[in-house]
Amino acid sequence: MQTENQREYSEYVEEVREAVEREIGKTVRVQKVNKNNGLVLDGLTILAEGVNVSPTIYLNGFFEEYLSDGAVAVAKRILAIYEANKPKESVDFSFFMDREKVSPKIKMKLINYEKNKELLVQVPHIRFLDLAIVFMVVLGSDYDNGFASILIQNHHLSFWSMDAEDLYNLAMNNTADDFEIIPMRSVIEAIMDEESASIIMDNGEIEMSILTNHSRLQGAAGMLHKEIIKQYMKETKADKVWIIPSSIHETLLIPCDLMPDMEYVKGMVKEVNATQVQPEEILSDNVYVYDGNEITIAE
Repeated sequence: MQTENQREYSEYVEEVREAVEREIGKTVRVQKVNKNNGLVLDGLTILAEGVNVSPTIYLNGFFEEYLSDGAVAVAKRILAIYEANKPKESVDFSFFMDREKVSPKIKMKLINYEKNKELLVQVPHIRFLDLAIVFMVVLGSDYDNGFASILIQNHHLSFWSMDAEDLYNLAMNNTADDFEIIPMRSVIEAIMDEESASIIMDNGEIEMSILTNHSRLQGAAGMLHKEIIKQYMKETKADKVWIIPSSIHETLLIPCDLMPDMEYVKGMVKEVNATQVQPEEILSDNVYVYDGNEITIAE
């Protein structure tokens, strides 16, 4: 039986769908979308004539605005997002059946194994510590709007006569130049003046570095490219390095001898995940350590 809040939310979804449809004069659909870590969201799509793709706009985050401002205000916000992100033309998906054409577009991402067990039944994957490597076909990307991708399902493998190991090898090769390590100081200096950044970084803070990719999306998979971390260890003269899962988009690196208290590091990750990271973007509550040979869970 639906609670009063559930009924109110259901009414909100339908009211906004109808408001968007009236405003734009096109068919508008809302469907449940399974996201990372078992999260299910309500995704709205606008079906424009002559275009076979459309951005999915998630309604869940607009509910409070609906309660205060109404469905029309939310519809206008959604339409502004749609106009900023709508595709200019259809995507030709015929390449998807062709192994030769699809192979260069295969990339990977890391997700939590336990939190995504239901999803992992449906997709080819490789277990990695407490995580799972899953694969996607990237359709296109830009730094402003991220990238469009298709998560590879088990039934797709028959199109290309591949298995999970084939996907992994292709993804590792295709992402060899995707990742970079950025000093935390550089990130802070990018958002404030150099003097203020120096005060923050020099005030007893241990300088960390960020391992991510150029698009800053799904960048945690960079930890699979050990040679990048080896270079960081060489530059910092570190024997071991903490790999701290900031989110699915990035990990933090710090030499273990600069922060030797493992329990402190683990506690920091759990607190940040509980208070600062969106549920669908959490990678793990564990911390990893790399000694130049093998990545393990810190215990």
